[in-house]
Amino acid sequence: MEQAIKAVLPAYLTAGKTQTEYLPSGPQAGVVKFRATVVAAEELYVRPSPSGYGGSMSLAELLGSRTVKPTAQLRQEMPQEMFSFRSPYRAEAERLLRECDKTPQYVALKATMGAGAETTIYGKVSAERMLDKWTLDAPAFETNVQQFGQPRSAWGPQALVPGSQQAQSVADEYLRNRAALEKQLSGLVAKYKEGLQAEEKAKDQAKKLEEEAIQKRYAALLAATKPGMKYSLTARDEPIILQFTKQENDGAVLEAEMCHAKEPNKKKTYLGGIVRDTKTEFPIFLKPVASSGVLRDRKRAFVTVYEQPHNNTYHFTVDENGQLITNNPRWLAGLKRME
Repeated sequence: MEQAIKAVLPAYLTAGKTQTEYLPSGPQAGVVKFRATVVAAEELYVRPSPSGYGGSMSLAELLGSRTVKPTAQLRQEMPQEMFSFRSPYRAEAERLLRECDKTPQYVALKATMGAGAETTIYGKVSAERMLDKWTLDAPAFETNVQQFGQPRSAWGPQALVPGSQQAQSVADEYLRNRAALEKQLSGLVAKYKEGLQAEEKAKDQAKKLEEEAIQKRYAALLAATKPGMKYSLTARDEPIILQFTKQENDGAVLEAEMCHAKEPNKKKTYLGGIVRDTKTEFPIFLKPVASSGVLRDRKRAFVTVYEQPHNNTYHFTVDENGQLITNNPRWLAGLKRME
């Protein structure tokens, strides 16, 4: 009987002392019930109730008392602008977070029997006599011997016993890799912030340069339009004099007169101002105001200058030498400062 039991047991289990009881079912047949001591040749393990999907070991089981930040928390702690569609940091940040989200895939094992440990197994064997010889069928166990577990080697390299030295080594390696990934994330965030600082610094510098350019240009515009400044020009070959007569509120209000160089009593008054920015190409504007007692002879060139058919407002700026120039040289030709 012991040999029959040994023949059906796996190699890592051996049958020891056996007790039997024969129960006849007829003159030529019967059933032998037995109770056998089973000894484990090496440590045996089973997979406990699955703690994770498919029985995988959870990260908490692997790490024990140690913890890591969830990936969602890592993402939340990062500047969310890094994940915008046009951000140059988005792809790398997403890649690193995906790497952080990966966890070791191991099956958790539980030790059931140590090497040399004993347990009891019950079963039965059908017996039949042929003349003077008895034959036995293979033993049938009441319980599956798999409940006693299998050797560590049977579970493969992706199986771990929580708390074992091997599990500790796997956890240590995982934590080292995770720390390296989090360091890369911190470096990426630092790079992003440095980029923001550089961008803000560049904006501040550009704003400063723009303001300096505005001040420089505005000073030249004020100098070109201060009261008493005179400019000569021609309109239809007739000589005209443009003279600025008033400048108030830092150039926001300007007043000027145009008159014929040979008939100064015939003149027209203009009001305007200076637009204070660097985008307006011709920031000085002058618009004629109604005047009384002025001969309105359309044959005279200086009157034509006052009454353009499309737009009565004139626009000016200054060149790099501070010389007043106009955007309409057709009507105000040869504009030149009078010394």
